[in-house]
Amino acid sequence: MQEILYNRQVFKIRHGRLHLLCWAIFIFYEVVITGVLLGHFRPLPTYILFYSINVSLFYLHALIVLPFGLAHSVKSLWRIPLLLMGELAVYILLITLSEKVVYLFTGLGGRPLDWKFVAGTVWRGIYFMLYGTGYYFLISYLDNKTKVHAEELRVEKLNSELLRTEKDFLRAQINPHLLFNTLSFIRFAAKKQPEAFEDAIMTLSEIMSFSLDEKNSEFLVLGEEIKQIRNVIKLNQLRFNNRLQISLETTISDEYIPIIPIVLITLTENIFKHGDLLDGDNPAIIRICSDAEGLSFFSSNIPSFSSLHPEKGHQGLKNIASRLAIYYPDRHELSYGLNNRLFVVNLSIRY
Repeated sequence: MQEILYNRQVFKIRHGRLHLLCWAIFIFYEVVITGVLLGHFRPLPTYILFYSINVSLFYLHALIVLPFGLAHSVKSLWRIPLLLMGELAVYILLITLSEKVVYLFTGLGGRPLDWKFVAGTVWRGIYFMLYGTGYYFLISYLDNKTKVHAEELRVEKLNSELLRTEKDFLRAQINPHLLFNTLSFIRFAAKKQPEAFEDAIMTLSEIMSFSLDEKNSEFLVLGEEIKQIRNVIKLNQLRFNNRLQISLETTISDEYIPIIPIVLITLTENIFKHGDLLDGDNPAIIRICSDAEGLSFFSSNIPSFSSLHPEKGHQGLKNIASRLAIYYPDRHELSYGLNNRLFVVNLSIRY
């Protein structure tokens, strides 16, 4: 909070300095030009007095009159001409009084109040009001641009939080299913298969550690995800005494390529959730390939009877498709469905 206030204060100081510099250049230019054309210069207090009125008109018009007149509905635009005439009337009055004051104290000036004086004063007032109008629309444009940018940042932050929540939800979907089945197996192995008991505990511990590691929040290296896929396969093989018919083939050129987590492992977990892996004639196949161009994932398996019901809807795959669309727009293809008796998934991601 202190940093935000400090930044705002610095911005105000820099903004004020810029205004002072611009006015200094503008006034110096006008004074020199008029002095050269007239052949003489007026006393410094005279310039201070008149330019104070002109600068005040500029800011009054840009920061008060126009915002007030344009902040209402279209039906209230009739106020604008009245406000402009009021501004000019006050400006003429102040310039006239200033001329009297200058004449009273210096003996200079004393221009007659004729049509030339009024016309020149009106033009001078319109001149600064036009500048004020330009300044008003400039700051309005910059303010709207800032608001749009702030809204874009807010939406981007919300999308980021949504993606993080989605990822955590997908991770939460995997863990209870895997944890329940593994703990049931560990309970059984503790009595019947003590040689597999310790192996299952260590493998489950690795998976849980990976799941809770905040370093894997948005991206992780490909090799780590494949390592956890091997752990998932290993745990399930332990549960079924290595009777599951599943094959994992990997061809990885660089296992440090960053990918979004809980995609490949979810596709693998779906095979165990919805596949029939005890058919020796139709083993499940997983192929993961990666090269300098991109990553591909292929899987095929015999679906279990329960997974053929239409109400299942492949929600997990739809969630993955949504995440891929956000992280890899126009750089991925995902297809899935029954091909003869096999459920086939094809995913490709271009780097």
